[in-house]
Amino acid sequence: MKNTLMILFLFVGLFISNSVASREIVQYARWLDTSGNPINAHGGGILYHGGRYYWYGEYKNGPTYLPKGSWDGYRTDVIGVSCYSSPDMVDWTFEGIVLNAVSCDSSHDLHPSKVLERPKVVYNARTGKYVMWFHVDSDDYSMAAAGIAVSDSPTGPFKYLGALRPNNAMSRDQTLFVDEDGRAYQFASSEDNRTLYINELTDDYLRPTGRYTRNFIDKLREAPAVFRHGSKYYMLTSGCTGWNPNEAELAMADSIMGPWKIIGNPCTGPEADKTFYAQSTYVQPVYGKKDLYIAMFDRWNKTDLGDSRYVWLPISFDNGKVTIPWRKKWDIDEYEDIVSYPYEDVIEISGDGWQAVIDKRGGFLRAYTQGDTVSFRNDSLRGPAWEGVDMMPSDMDSLSFYGQKDGIMYTMKYIPYTDHLAIECGMVNATDTVFAPERASLVIGIDSEMHSFPQWNDRYFPTLLRCERDFAWGYFMSPLGRIVAVGVEEPVASYSLNYIYRDVKEWVWGHQIFTASWDMLHCGPLPARHPVDEDRLLPGEYKKWTMHIGSVDKIDEVKPALARWLSSPLIELDKYTVTNTEPNRMWVYSDQPLVSIVCTDGDGQSRKLKFKYDTSGVYKTTLPVFRKQGQYKIEAVNALGKQSEGIFYIRDDWSRYLCQARDMVSRHPPLMGNSCEMFYGYYPAFLASYHYPMLSDSILENRFAKAVSLLVDTVTGFPARCANPDRVQNFSSVMGILVDLYEATGREHYLTIASRVGDYLAGDKVQAADGSYRSHGIHYTAVIYPAKSMLELADAEKNRFVVTADSVWLSKAIRHRTSAMKAIDDLAERRDNIETEGDMTFEDGMISCSALQLALGALYSDHKSTREKYFNAAEYMLERHCCLEQNLIPDARMRGATLRYWEALDIYFTPNQAMNSPHGWTAWKIYAVYYMYLLTGNMKYMRELNDTLGACVQLMSPDGHLRWGFIPDPYINGRVCMPASGAKGNFEYTDSIIGEQYLDMISPWMRSDDEYRLHDFGETGGAGDHTVYEIFKALEETAISTAYIRIDDNNKITVVNCKVKLKSNKLQIETDRHIKRIHIQTNIPLKASLNNTHMRELSSGPNLIFVA
Repeated sequence: MKNTLMILFLFVGLFISNSVASREIVQYARWLDTSGNPINAHGGGILYHGGRYYWYGEYKNGPTYLPKGSWDGYRTDVIGVSCYSSPDMVDWTFEGIVLNAVSCDSSHDLHPSKVLERPKVVYNARTGKYVMWFHVDSDDYSMAAAGIAVSDSPTGPFKYLGALRPNNAMSRDQTLFVDEDGRAYQFASSEDNRTLYINELTDDYLRPTGRYTRNFIDKLREAPAVFRHGSKYYMLTSGCTGWNPNEAELAMADSIMGPWKIIGNPCTGPEADKTFYAQSTYVQPVYGKKDLYIAMFDRWNKTDLGDSRYVWLPISFDNGKVTIPWRKKWDIDEYEDIVSYPYEDVIEISGDGWQAVIDKRGGFLRAYTQGDTVSFRNDSLRGPAWEGVDMMPSDMDSLSFYGQKDGIMYTMKYIPYTDHLAIECGMVNATDTVFAPERASLVIGIDSEMHSFPQWNDRYFPTLLRCERDFAWGYFMSPLGRIVAVGVEEPVASYSLNYIYRDVKEWVWGHQIFTASWDMLHCGPLPARHPVDEDRLLPGEYKKWTMHIGSVDKIDEVKPALARWLSSPLIELDKYTVTNTEPNRMWVYSDQPLVSIVCTDGDGQSRKLKFKYDTSGVYKTTLPVFRKQGQYKIEAVNALGKQSEGIFYIRDDWSRYLCQARDMVSRHPPLMGNSCEMFYGYYPAFLASYHYPMLSDSILENRFAKAVSLLVDTVTGFPARCANPDRVQNFSSVMGILVDLYEATGREHYLTIASRVGDYLAGDKVQAADGSYRSHGIHYTAVIYPAKSMLELADAEKNRFVVTADSVWLSKAIRHRTSAMKAIDDLAERRDNIETEGDMTFEDGMISCSALQLALGALYSDHKSTREKYFNAAEYMLERHCCLEQNLIPDARMRGATLRYWEALDIYFTPNQAMNSPHGWTAWKIYAVYYMYLLTGNMKYMRELNDTLGACVQLMSPDGHLRWGFIPDPYINGRVCMPASGAKGNFEYTDSIIGEQYLDMISPWMRSDDEYRLHDFGETGGAGDHTVYEIFKALEETAISTAYIRIDDNNKITVVNCKVKLKSNKLQIETDRHIKRIHIQTNIPLKASLNNTHMRELSSGPNLIFVA
C-alpha cells in the first residue's frame, strides 16, 4: 500500500480557486461599457475564447423609422455588428464595429438600407477562424438569407463572404450552436417563419452539409436560443408578433437534430406570459460557476430601437425541470465556484513534423497534426481518456493527468517522441478488494463519425485494431487515404468499437461508429490469441500501458512503423489464400532480433520455419507447400518474447465452393420476400446449373418459376400488387436471376420476363432524367448494382439476337444497355457525393457498388474519353474505399474483406451494430478489383481479388455448411436468434457472447408453413441472410468463367483456367465450355488464336477476349 500511495502522489495535482469580485446584473437598466457609454449589441450572442467573453450584436444608432407600407417593421439603418469583451460577463469593453455596413454600393447585402439581424460568432478550432452568421435581408424582407463572415481575430475585422439560403430554404431569425464534438449547426426560422430549420454545417462552418431537419412545422417560432445541459439539448424560442412581446417556449431533445419535444413556457413570475416584455436571443454558460446558464433577452423599444434594453436571467435546473424565474437583479457570485476550463485552454507539444493540442483540464487530445490534422471528439468519447473517468491536471507535470473513480486511480502522461506521440496510461487499485470490471477502457477518441459528404473525408475510420498476446496495434484511415497508426507496447485485453448504439441488445437503426477503445482490462471470454489474466487489478496493484500514435504516409508503412514503436514483431504474407501447389513468401517486421517462426496446421501439428535477416528490421522466409486444405497458423517471436500471429488458407478448387453453394440452396430453397436478401440464393444455384448441371436443378427452376409472379407481373414486368415497389434492388435482382436461369436452361421465356422487368426499371417510374435509378427520389444505383444487372440483361438479349436473328432482341439490348450507361454516367458525375439506402454514412456498399459499376462501364464503353472518365471515377472510389477494407490484417479469414457494421439484423442478431467482415456484400469489392484488373493488368488488383475471394469462400466450411458472415469484433454481448419449440420456424433469442467467429444462417431452419407466399423481414421466413450467396455469384464470374494469361518481360507465362502455347509471337489458347472471357496481359504485341479459330491482334498491355 505504501507503493500505491507513492504512485498516487506522483500524479495528484492541487487546484486553487480564485475568488471573483461582486458581479450584479440589473434588468431594464441602461448598461454601460467600461468607457461609460451605453452597450449597443442587440439580438446578439456570446463567444467564450481564451479566457474572455465576446458579445456580438446589432449596433443600432440613428433614427428609428417605419418604412412606407410596412407591417410594423420599425428599423434603423444598418451600421454593422458591434463587439464587446469581458473577463467576467459584467464589465464590458467596447472593441469596435467588427463588421461594417457598405454604404458605397446600394446593391450590396450590407448596405445601410438593408437588414442585418441576429449576428452570432463561433470559433472553429480546426481552421483557427472566427465565423459569423447573421440574418441578412432586403428592405422588404423578401431575401430571407444567411450572411456569413470570417475573421482571424475575435475582435475583427470580419470579412463578408456572401449570403445563401441554407438548403435552399429561407433563413431569418437565427443562431449558431457548436456541440461538444466540435460540429456546428445553424438554427433558423424559415418558410415565412412557419418552420424552424436545423442545418448542420461543414467542418469549416461556412456552409451547410446538406443534412437538416424541419421542426415546429406551422408553429410560427422565431428568435431561437440553443444550449446543452448534461445530455439534453434545449431550445428557447418566441412567437411571431413583430416587435411586440409574446410567450416564450422551451423545447427539449436527446439529439441536436431532433425530434424536439415542446415543454412549454419556462418563464415564471410577473409578466411571464409576455416573457418579461422581452425576446430571447442567446443562452450563455458561465465558466467557473456550477450550473449557471444565462438566458439573454432583448427588451425592444420599437420606436427607438437604439434604446432597447437587456434582460439576462439565470436558468434554474431543479430535479429535471427547467425554468427561468423573474429576478429584478441578481449576482453571479451567488453561484457555487467550480474548477472549470473553457474549450480553448490547451497545451501544445510537438516533435519532428508533428504537433499535438492537449486539453488542459481533461488531458485529452483536441487535435493531432502530422501533415494533416486528425480531429478528436469533444464529447463523452473524447480521448485518449479513461472511459467514464474525469481527469484533472497534475501540478507536478503539465503533461500528466489523473483521475479517481470508485477507489481506482487512473493516470495519463504524454511523452513526445521524435516522429510520433506516446501516452503512458496507468491504473492503481487503492482499495482492499479485487477490481474486475466488464471492461476498463481507454477511449482513443479519434473522430470516426461519418455522416455526410464531404464531411466524411476528414474523418478517420477504425480500419484495423488487433490484440496480440503481448501488445496491440492497428490504424485509422480516412477516405482520402490519410493514416494514423496506433499501438500499445504492453498486453491489452481487448478492443471495442464505439458504435452509435453500443451495448444495446435490440434492433436500432444506425450506421455510425464514433471512435474506438482499447479495453485494458476485460472480463472475457476473448479470442485465444488475446493475452490471458488481463481481467483484474489486485489490491495495491499498478499496471501501466504505453499507447503510441502517429501518422504514416502509406499503408505499407504501418507495420514497419508500429514494429519499431512497439518493439514487437508484425507478420506480412505475399498471399493469404493459396492452392496446395503454390509456394508463399512471408516477412516479419521487428526491430528486435527474431527468435522463431512456427507454423501449425488444423490438426495441431507444428513445424519451425527457417528465416533470414533481409533488410533493416525485416526478416524473410518462404513457406513450404502444404497439401491439406484448411487454415494454418503462424507465430513469430522476437528476443523480447513478444509474439504475433497470422493465419493463411489453403483453398480447394474454386468450382467446389460454387457447387457447395448450389447444394446448400437445394437443401434449403429460398423463400420469396419483400427483400431480395431473402432469395438471392437462386443466383449461384442457376450459375452452378450452367457450369455443372444436375438432374435436381429442375426442382429449383420450377420453384422459382412458380414464385417469381409474387414479385413481378410477368406480362408487364411491373412490381406485383403485394410486392414492395420501393426497393429497386428487388426487381433488378429478379431480372438478373431470370437472365442466369435463361442462360442455364436456354428457355427464352425467362429472358422475355427479364426484359420486361428491364423495361420497367429503364422507364420513367424508376430511371430519372439524370440517369439514376430512384425510388421516391432516393438514389438506388449504388444499391445492389442495378446498372450491372441491366448490362447483363443487354448481353443476353444481344446474344439471343445472334442466335435467332430476331431484331426485337437487338432493339431491347440497345435500350437496356443505353439505360445502364446513363446510370453509370450519373455515378461518374457524383462519385462519392451519393446516397445510400438507410442511415447516411460513408458506407462500404455505396462506394464499392459504385466502383464496380463504373469499372464495368469503362469495359463496356466504346469511346476512349468516356472509358477514361469511368475508369478514373472507379479508381477514385476504390482509393477512398480502402479505409473500409482489411488490407493489412494478417488473417486469411478476413484479409481483403470489407467492413460493414449494421447488417447483423439479416440473421436477427442483436445488437445489429456488429462488424461483419467478410459479409456477402464484400463481393462487390471482388467485382470492382476484378474489373480494374481487366482494365489495367495491375497485379495489385489480382492480389486483392485472390485474398478477398479467399476470405469469402471460407464462409463455406469444408463439409459444405455455409455461414452467414464473420464477426471480427473480439467481444459482443448479444442475443442470437435460435430455433424455439413449438410450431415450425418458431424462434427465440439466447444471450450469447460472440467474438472473432463465424455466425450461422437462420433461413435454413426458420421456415414458414406456407413457403409459396411473400414473406416480410422480421417474421418467420423473413431472414435476410441470403446476402452471403453474392460471394458465389462473384466467384463464378471472376474465377470460373474467366481465364487469365500473363506474359512477363522474360516471356514467362502464367495461366489460369486455360492452356496456352507461345511460339514466334503467336499465342495459341485452348479453353473449355466454362470460359466466357479471357484476359491476356502481355509485354509485347502478339497474335492469338482461340480454340484453333482465326488469329487476332493483341497489343502490349491488357487485352480482353470474349468467348462466343
